[in-house]
Amino acid sequence: MGLIQELFTSERITRYIVAAQAPTVISLAILCLIAYKFGFQKFKYLTFSWTTNFIFIIVKIFFQFSRIPNEVKDLIQTLFDLTSTGLFWLALGDTFNFRRPLFIPWKSNFIYIFSIALLLLVGTIKFLPVLVPLLHTTVPIYRHIRVYAFSFPIVFLNFFTLYKLSRYFWTLEKEYVLEALAPHLLSVCVLVFSFLQFLSLFANEGSTPSRILLNVDNIGFLTSLLLKIGILVSLSRLIVYAVR
Repeated sequence: MGLIQELFTSERITRYIVAAQAPTVISLAILCLIAYKFGFQKFKYLTFSWTTNFIFIIVKIFFQFSRIPNEVKDLIQTLFDLTSTGLFWLALGDTFNFRRPLFIPWKSNFIYIFSIALLLLVGTIKFLPVLVPLLHTTVPIYRHIRVYAFSFPIVFLNFFTLYKLSRYFWTLEKEYVLEALAPHLLSVCVLVFSFLQFLSLFANEGSTPSRILLNVDNIGFLTSLLLKIGILVSLSRLIVYAVR
């Protein structure tokens, strides 16, 4: 019982879980590059996206030993999230079919949504902190409102993009591995990973870690690690079946 409690509440365990994701993520980047070399064009940007994720994990490890203000860490994390998600959008650009202004070509779907998210982010950073001293004294709940106003657009964008990625992998699995054991393992892992993005809304509650927040962080990081391992294994199988 003590070991399980430490697994979910120890900040030291959090560091190990974050570090353990690095080899899995860089392996995913290499695997996507191999798929691109075999003619899967969409995997070009998937390679860049997983590489961005790998760089962010290294940066996150550095954050754990640095004294950089939490606001700066949050901003850097958000920029990495937007970059990684944007690269996923570039990979899946021709799979999006929603209506948009006529002057925006189909390849600019990513630019259209990315710009909206970036404007929301910049607006939050630029204008809301000016009111913090006043609102913290008059409206105690404001801090929580600001956290969710800052995080939700990015989290939803991450969720929707990963959801579309799972749909893309579903079509590849139907084509290449339908007769294999658990043929849709890859798309299911990505789909669960997309819903996992919402967990960050509960973890991002302030700069001082508490037992409950570490609980959420460790559960999220551990689940993310297991899902990424599942994505790595099932993506390896998909590529082997597709090129043989």
